[in-house]
Amino acid sequence: MSIEFTIWRITLTAYERAAEAGALGPERVAVEEAVSKDWDVLARILADGRVPLPVTGAARAIAGGEVLPEDDLDNGGTRVLSPALVREVAGDLAELGDADIESRYLTVDFTDCYGTNEGGAHASPVENYLTSFHRLRQFYTEAAKSGDAMAVWLG
Repeated sequence: MSIEFTIWRITLTAYERAAEAGALGPERVAVEEAVSKDWDVLARILADGRVPLPVTGAARAIAGGEVLPEDDLDNGGTRVLSPALVREVAGDLAELGDADIESRYLTVDFTDCYGTNEGGAHASPVENYLTSFHRLRQFYTEAAKSGDAMAVWLG
């Protein structure tokens, strides 16, 4: 079984429609699929451990937002982040550097994390997660500059 993970930039109008309807429409500004295989490991790296509930800090880039109740709720469903929250998350991501990602990669407990081997052993080298982190950070930075909202889908 595989879990799909996708992030879309959406306009403020698309965000408002989704929030009102409870489901995401077809409008998309851009898509980032590069983190699709690294999403759970990267979320734990960003959270510096297990992702807290409610989700805080940089981990909101992957696990934050409001769930759209009328959308596909398969493995977590579709969540949306307002333009204001996108700006906050972009700021949180900007505060992290490569040394932070590398250090957390070595110290975080990845037990039962999707994308690791049995017992939470790393399935990929840290360079893969650095690349995913850079792509994610750039995607949020561009969205924040454009005033876009974000939709995150885990299905």
